[in-house]
Amino acid sequence: MSFFIIIRNIHLLSASIWLGMVVVMNFGLMPSVKNKLSQVDVDMLKPIFKSVKRLISISAFFTFVTGGVLLWMQTKFNVFDMIESTRGTLILIAGSIGFIITIFHFFVEDKVEEILRSRLPDKDELLVGYKGIEFIPRIGLVVVAAIFIIMLISVKGF
Repeated sequence: MSFFIIIRNIHLLSASIWLGMVVVMNFGLMPSVKNKLSQVDVDMLKPIFKSVKRLISISAFFTFVTGGVLLWMQTKFNVFDMIESTRGTLILIAGSIGFIITIFHFFVEDKVEEILRSRLPDKDELLVGYKGIEFIPRIGLVVVAAIFIIMLISVKGF
């Protein structure tokens, strides 16, 4: 198996895990905290939230790094060659959005959450049902799903 195929498969696996964990966050964990929870519920859910967020971060990192390696292997970072084809343009668009959301995830997301959390009556966001913070995973789901779909279209060549 060639190095390119190994990197591409790691990229696809990590992107799939990233999307899957954002789906879990939106449809599994976030609905569980819509109503105020007891302290026992909060104590049980906090490690799960941390684990899911850690897995999202790891998969986002590997998607970012392997995407960069693939871009280098295919174009040597000459992005102007990419806009000569529909496939290249779609990959460039999705990759750019992926780059932006990865930077947001690692450097901005926690700061936004802290600002929103500071406005809550109780600083424990799980106890107050994530009021005002719940939109971040929703936006992440839409963006990561859009990137995934654009990449799938570009690979198929439609």
